[in-house]
Amino acid sequence: MKPLAASPFGCPLQGSLGSEALPAPQTSTSTGLFQAKECKDALRPEKRVRFGMPSPTSQNLSSSWGRSAVPYDTSHSELFPLPQFGGDVVPATGSRSSKQRKLRRTAVAADVSSAISALNHTYGVSDSDFVSSRNGEPVLPSAAQLNVHRRLLSIVSADRPDSVPPPREAFHGLLGERADDYFASGTPVLPYSPADFALAGCENPISLESLMAPSASKVLSPLLLLQQLNVRDQTLKDSSVALYFDDVLKKDRRAYVDFIGRLRAARMVCVRGQRRERITPFFIGKKGKSTLRLLLDCRHSNMHFVPPPKTDMGLADALIRMELKDGDELYIAQADVLNCYCQISLPLWLVEYFGLDPLTHEECLLAGFPASELAGLRDFFPCMSVLPMGWAWSFWLVQHIHENICDQQSFPVGRRIVASWPVPALDGALALPYCDNLSVLGTSAAEVQAGLDVMCAGFTKAGFKLHDITGAERCATMLGASSDGVRGTVRGKPVKAWALKQAFIHVANARRVSGKQIEILLGLYVPHALFARSGLSVPRALYSFIRAHYESPVPLRPSAAFECMVIAGLLPILSANLRRPWSAIVTATDASEGGQGIVQRQLDLEAVTSMGRWG
Repeated sequence: MKPLAASPFGCPLQGSLGSEALPAPQTSTSTGLFQAKECKDALRPEKRVRFGMPSPTSQNLSSSWGRSAVPYDTSHSELFPLPQFGGDVVPATGSRSSKQRKLRRTAVAADVSSAISALNHTYGVSDSDFVSSRNGEPVLPSAAQLNVHRRLLSIVSADRPDSVPPPREAFHGLLGERADDYFASGTPVLPYSPADFALAGCENPISLESLMAPSASKVLSPLLLLQQLNVRDQTLKDSSVALYFDDVLKKDRRAYVDFIGRLRAARMVCVRGQRRERITPFFIGKKGKSTLRLLLDCRHSNMHFVPPPKTDMGLADALIRMELKDGDELYIAQADVLNCYCQISLPLWLVEYFGLDPLTHEECLLAGFPASELAGLRDFFPCMSVLPMGWAWSFWLVQHIHENICDQQSFPVGRRIVASWPVPALDGALALPYCDNLSVLGTSAAEVQAGLDVMCAGFTKAGFKLHDITGAERCATMLGASSDGVRGTVRGKPVKAWALKQAFIHVANARRVSGKQIEILLGLYVPHALFARSGLSVPRALYSFIRAHYESPVPLRPSAAFECMVIAGLLPILSANLRRPWSAIVTATDASEGGQGIVQRQLDLEAVTSMGRWG
């Protein structure tokens, strides 16, 4: 069996590109599920929609880059070309629940069918290359091919969301304003609304110095934190940044005073007689909630400071480097720090670098500042006294605090998941510190729960308030990834994967699209492909299209539309198997606009394992 990682994804795709128009799979505008007729066409090999692309083995085939396609010899392959999935379309009749089950079965079969086509094309073959009969005798799929069918059906059946948006709706949902306005920023900025703005857990900020390790607290000195004066002055002089200020607070003085009063009640601001730099507030919506999240435009303030060091955080794709033994199950327990940035107070010398617009003496009294704080001041600048969400150093400081608490609570670096080191063996609970998100992983529910309890106790002892605490569970969502501890898999969130699949289908059939819009979709696709890195090799013509038509909406090239459909087919099955064993056969590939290279060698398994864990 040829491993998927060794499949020459990029170049065979380029070699199989044609000039035909791309047919559009029709979907229901109400449910997003494939209609029966289209599903029937998709599932029957003789009527399979093949994205309008010719076989790579056809004669006189040339790609959009002017190269002749190289036919692939598949006689040695036990898998490719994969035969199409032979599922039947189930008529949607009966009760409402029965109809929904049958529609889901039909939609799952269509997703499996498109995944098979995508896998065939990425390998360099097409659906029609499977020989269904030879010398008048039917050729049955091999046991390996039937096993692939079963695995694909199992994956899609388990992960497909109950509700999938239609392609156009998914496209607009993911791109927002950028779906119609090619020049929109896409930032989901919302106007200030007192009814939707709350600051819980910020009443007793904790001193930043007390939370840091003694060896790192020296970074808070002006000598190390501030930028050199000549560099700062030149940067500020050359900058053309205009700070973004919420329209409501900018135009309504009463609303602005009320806003400052809310910050004062939460002990997030203090009054100073001067400010060294100006910041401005704006708001976005909190995920899954109707409340507002306060952000601060600190771009001018950031120019006063040296860049923070890089953090060595274990992101979601670091999870794929975990090794789960046969018979073991993965458990995850999580918690979150409530309004973390607002719970950490700044050193006094820093507050003047984060000054809001000034108030009058009377407005300060209305906002709740006591007269004793105003005595002796001529000007009255509300300055942030807690970590501003917008300061370049805030994230690094919170991450350091998290790691420091890990050290104190028996989770040293050897028991943590980080980006630049191999994942420790799952012979005990592991911590994955990520800013204000607490995550503990392991193969024992009791150990994982105990580990989270210890971490929560450490944060509580430091003075933090926690929320969204979930006990050890086998199926969990963390850092944008969905983990199934029973199957031993980790992947991107299925809801997002299927929405992105639908968006790529829409783009492939859209009349016009800009390179910027394609860039956004590919940016959303890459995190999913990190769980099956061979999927990163699919986009090639899409990147050329982005460079050529970044701002201007034009019809998508057939080669780029083809890649959109391949990506759409792969998205539901991009996942990492944590139980996958190491192989002694090492394959390395590379590709460019001028060709490709593939090398393979058998090495000592122990050496491969050692090197691979660092890869």
